[in-house]
Amino acid sequence: EEVPMYFTEPQQLMDIFSALEEQNLFLIQNSQETEHTLEELRHAFADTKVTMDAHTGVLQTQIDELQTQLSSEDQRLKSLQA
Repeated sequence: EEVPMYFTEPQQLMDIFSALEEQNLFLIQNSQETEHTLEELRHAFADTKVTMDAHTGVLQTQIDELQTQLSSEDQRLKSLQA
């Protein structure tokens, strides 16, 4: 018994290959656009991190200075109370 062929016309196979190729090209383009967007986000994150680290450093310095001043004022208060 002969098994019937899935494709009866050569154009059917070409149509499927063309559709698959078009779908693959779309997926490749979509993947490249997503990768580009991800790279932009990575750069933005890195820039933001550098800026925030700098701000954090400045704030930590200010905190340290205020703690030093507070300690100095506490010593001054103790000496005045004595």
